[in-house]
Amino acid sequence: MAKSRIDRVLDKIKEEYGDVINPAAYYGNYDEDYVSTGLVSLDYVLGGGFPCGRITELYGPPHACKTTLGLYAIRNALDSGHNCVFIDLESGAATLSWIKAIGISEKYLAEDSKPVFLISQPGDGEEASEMLLELVASGEIKVIVFDSVAAATPKFELDKALDKQVVASRARLMARTMRKLASALNKLKLKKRKLKRNVELPAMIFVNQEYQNISAIPWTNPHVSSGGDALKSYSSVRLRINPAKKMVDSKTKEVYARESKWVLIKSRVSKPYFEGILRLYIADYNCYKEEGESYSFKRGEFDKLLDLKIALCASKLAIPHSRDRLGFIKDGEEVIYDGIEKLVKDFGYEELVKKVKEATLF
Repeated sequence: MAKSRIDRVLDKIKEEYGDVINPAAYYGNYDEDYVSTGLVSLDYVLGGGFPCGRITELYGPPHACKTTLGLYAIRNALDSGHNCVFIDLESGAATLSWIKAIGISEKYLAEDSKPVFLISQPGDGEEASEMLLELVASGEIKVIVFDSVAAATPKFELDKALDKQVVASRARLMARTMRKLASALNKLKLKKRKLKRNVELPAMIFVNQEYQNISAIPWTNPHVSSGGDALKSYSSVRLRINPAKKMVDSKTKEVYARESKWVLIKSRVSKPYFEGILRLYIADYNCYKEEGESYSFKRGEFDKLLDLKIALCASKLAIPHSRDRLGFIKDGEEVIYDGIEKLVKDFGYEELVKKVKEATLF
């Protein structure tokens, strides 16, 4: 039987370029694999966590928990038995004490640990980019955190004198990196699907800083992220994180936590424009309620109750009311609870998390 014209074209393409084109059903679900963010609310709105085989950008002003979110993804991947890499271009973006505080076990910090947790401090942007591409091509890394784009200084700029201006050098570097990275990820996906090789599709997490745009006109955005527009275009997920407020103990006047507001600006794997708040404890703290109940929080830990409340409201399982009250559907009727603590006490934390995971996002 003679082949149709489209079959002949496909045969010619595959003969020349390899198995790069196939029926849509062959590819199945592109995003079947995720790495948990460590937050129930973010896992829900992202469809499971940071998507593997795709690029995620965490950007915003300094001190907004961007690096900590990346380290939480590394912690969850390590606990699942996967290798991870943290590329530190800020020469100290994460200290060992903070890495231990957020829950990364000391056994992963040993030289002969399995799985492997690697930390790199490259000297310039090109070195970091080439290392990044080699790690992706290896197919052995589950999470790669690139911290940060703002600190990825091109070698050309480092070799120049301080009084010499270098225009858009970082933007050109990131544009080249994104083009090569997209190609490397596509080749890795091809190996995994066609050749059935046991390769890891890495969750690529780029941390980026946001600065004031000094050339902005009044009706435009007064803030701009560094590195040009390439990262914005190639990212499947863009999460903007802004520092909101400090939590101060009323008695000791010490800062024990800080809150940040996150907004899902872009998402190719879920619905965008969700928003919420995360509260990170920077010191051990005991919270006492009027009813005599107490809740203990450790340094480096997110407020799980606040996070669960946001997840319940985002999934429409709970309805927010004034004064922190929540309406929850129980036996077909809405029951009003005076705070998330009462709801957790009635149902149990794990049971509520299970309900959020079972809720339909789309």
